[in-house]
Amino acid sequence: MASKTLKIISLALLGSTMLYVYKSWESHKERSSFDVKDIKLSQVKLDISELHTKFKEPVWCVNTESSMVCFCITFKNEGGRSFADRPGILNVMINSLLDGAGTRDSTELKKFLDTHSINVWCPPDNDDLCIEVACLAKYFDIAIDVLCDVLSAAHLKEEKIEIIKQNCVASVKQSMFSTDTVAAEKLNHMMYEDGHPYNKTNEEMLARIPKYTRKDVVECYNAVFDPRHAAITIVSSLPKENILRAFNKVFDSIKDRKNNFGPVRQQTELRTAGKEEYVELNNPQSTVLFALPGVLRSSKEKYAVRAANDIWGAAGLVSRLARTVRDQSGLVYRIRSDVYSEDLQSHIRGSSSTRPENVQQVIECIKKECKELYEHGITEEELRKFKVVTHAGTILNSSYTILSFVTSERSDGVKMNDVNEGLSNYYNLTVDDVNKAAKKFDPSKLIFVVCGKTASPGEKPAKLEGESIEMEGGAR
Repeated sequence: MASKTLKIISLALLGSTMLYVYKSWESHKERSSFDVKDIKLSQVKLDISELHTKFKEPVWCVNTESSMVCFCITFKNEGGRSFADRPGILNVMINSLLDGAGTRDSTELKKFLDTHSINVWCPPDNDDLCIEVACLAKYFDIAIDVLCDVLSAAHLKEEKIEIIKQNCVASVKQSMFSTDTVAAEKLNHMMYEDGHPYNKTNEEMLARIPKYTRKDVVECYNAVFDPRHAAITIVSSLPKENILRAFNKVFDSIKDRKNNFGPVRQQTELRTAGKEEYVELNNPQSTVLFALPGVLRSSKEKYAVRAANDIWGAAGLVSRLARTVRDQSGLVYRIRSDVYSEDLQSHIRGSSSTRPENVQQVIECIKKECKELYEHGITEEELRKFKVVTHAGTILNSSYTILSFVTSERSDGVKMNDVNEGLSNYYNLTVDDVNKAAKKFDPSKLIFVVCGKTASPGEKPAKLEGESIEMEGGAR
């Protein structure tokens, strides 16, 4: 009885505390939802150095005091666009990598990785092929052995490939009923011409994937992991000699791999501007996607553009779009925008989900906030909050976020000695810098795609009260 009473009291206290926090946050007069006046932001420098191995490019080593090791091997230009004539083949191959390698079959390999807390993954990408690994320092050598097997001796068994193909097809079919996926496909069609490497339709994937044979998958496997294209970044406390020995071993396992995949020229303007497209899909929830031209990844202006974007529409609850479209108007379940800097196309893309009857009002709110940013820029307080979130919450949060930042800078062509300058570029941003970059957010260039069920004539917008709150992770 006492235990039950204690639980009730605890729940009541928790509920009242959450209500107080929410009310305090909701009644805050500023656009952002937390106070950083007392937070002193110190300029931080990463302890980063080069290590020359057998690879053509030096390994970038970021020294930390963590017992965790995170590293990424980026094989440049080996992503989906280099296999544009074989849509879906890279996905099948990637999903086959951990189904047995070296002396271990699929079950043994996965059990071995779990037992030693080693994570190996290969996120899909249009441009590059990235192998990311995370493990405890004491298991680093074991992780390297597994990686060598995966890169050079994956089993790629026919029966496993058939199962993976079926899973891929099922996933594509399922996505064809998703407003997010259908809208994204339509947006790609608006941004890219037919036949563009990034503009592959679900229909193309469904037609091609079932026809791929084990020979096709093996050819794809043998066409990647060219050591000449590899850029390695590691975040750890490991001695340099351990890192040198390990990555020389990785090089030896793939030293004979070669391909002729090359770089491309990046564009920033979109093929269409100021256009809206609607796709009917019988779904109670509608997706609204929107896009703007981006910024060259080699431009130093990218830091200010990302600041402007995060203030405008970063994931979470502190951006202008989240504050006005979600919290004040109650029109959407979620809303966010990000800067995408792919090799062929840089653009700013946002997404939101709402009821069909709210779509037009959501679009008008997005246009209004875009115009506000474009014409009036940001405030000192908004910039300060961006810097705190970017440094403490996004870049310097963990070994993995540090790895992501350094890898991204490297992919953008930043030299190793300038990586800390990249941190400084965020730290030293001024309101004038961001307001100049805000001119990229020209509302006349906004393009929209709406996918979902058409609202009934005369149906009034409905405030989404009492709906579940979707909390999202940090923006890039």
